[in-house]
Amino acid sequence: MPAGHDTSSTITEQVTTKVAHLFATREEDPAVRVNVAATVGPSGVERLRYSAGDGPVVKFSGPQIDTFVGPDRVRATVVLDAGGETEPKITLEVVMPVVVIGSIDDDIPGEGPWATSAATLRVTHFPPTPGGPFPGPQQSLEALQLSGRAIAAHPGDDAF
Repeated sequence: MPAGHDTSSTITEQVTTKVAHLFATREEDPAVRVNVAATVGPSGVERLRYSAGDGPVVKFSGPQIDTFVGPDRVRATVVLDAGGETEPKITLEVVMPVVVIGSIDDDIPGEGPWATSAATLRVTHFPPTPGGPFPGPQQSLEALQLSGRAIAAHPGDDAF
């Protein structure tokens, strides 16, 4: 960073500018590829799109997304399948880096795109059994690393 550079404008821009993230696994075969797209605003993930293999594209927004913004990450959790009394509930958690929008000089693009990555955790929550929890794991976990890009999202841009 150049000497004497004031970062306050960059932090303000980070808080007020939305970022579009597009991620996919590196699988060549589309039948097993996982795709995730997210729009992140000041309060966290506002919209999320998910698809796996040949399955349908599932879109989430607003209260369908449990989101968290920390100084070093953005996290979103959605319910892929609510399950039922005897069927497992399936959730997806996506963790992505914080992306700062803003330029520190004319040689560095302030709006991207930037190469980035995300981690996903697909959790199968086993239903309770009569009489209490069954001994053993109550969830199964599937972790994936996704690669992609992040870019400033402008009004009217809609990857969804």
